[in-house]
Amino acid sequence: MSRAAAPRGRLDVLWIFLYVAVGLVAVRLFDLQLLRHGALAKAAEKNRTQLVFTSAPRGRFFDRKGRLIASNRASFSLVYLPGAAMEEADLDRLAKALAPALKASPEDMLGTLKRSSRRGTPVRLAQGLSREIMFRLSELKTLYPGVNLVVEAQRDYPYGAFASHTVGFLGDMDSRSLNRLKDVEGYRMDSKIGKAGLERLYERDLRGMDGGIQLEVDARGRLKQVLSRVPSRPGNDLALTIDADVQRAAEAGRDLVRDRPDHPSE
Repeated sequence: MSRAAAPRGRLDVLWIFLYVAVGLVAVRLFDLQLLRHGALAKAAEKNRTQLVFTSAPRGRFFDRKGRLIASNRASFSLVYLPGAAMEEADLDRLAKALAPALKASPEDMLGTLKRSSRRGTPVRLAQGLSREIMFRLSELKTLYPGVNLVVEAQRDYPYGAFASHTVGFLGDMDSRSLNRLKDVEGYRMDSKIGKAGLERLYERDLRGMDGGIQLEVDARGRLKQVLSRVPSRPGNDLALTIDADVQRAAEAGRDLVRDRPDHPSE
């Protein structure tokens, strides 16, 4: 091989590597910009937004004559969204205004508000508030930016413990239940789930899809603005074959027998 041919051969190899590299970059750009653009755009949108969840109404229970056995009632939660900058003196006044209604110490409340403001992340201050407390706290919304009252659905049994062995009850999520439901969208560690009876048996049908407040956050997760309120979707209702009147009579008879002096103790 001549001395002139050797450099030319090496140059040809470099050009081949360059063409291959450019080709790989072009294929990657085609994949990202055209083939996977939709999925990546959704991922980016998810990363820049947060949702402060509000519980969806669970499906209701009706007896064979259409009478309501299990329903939902409005429950109020207090959320602080630290989007607008507040001075420490403002946070102190807010803590002192909230503490009596929420039965908390002003010092603990102030600590919670400061951590929320420092991190720029929303915090749920209280849940399950009564209407009386809700109306009292609603006045604070006009005085302090970031204070929000959200309405959630809470399970309600109009007849109390009526048919409790059949209807069942709700309870807090635990790690075992979360692992069992990990493939189902929408479950979180703060979710309420059916723990017994029909509430547990038909859990996936009864649960709805939670809504909430959609927030825009920056790359560090700090709140920038409230985007929208996302409505929740109720769960499916359940029609039972039991008759409420017959069930009440049966339970009353059972309790009467149990209360007799000659009835053997358990």
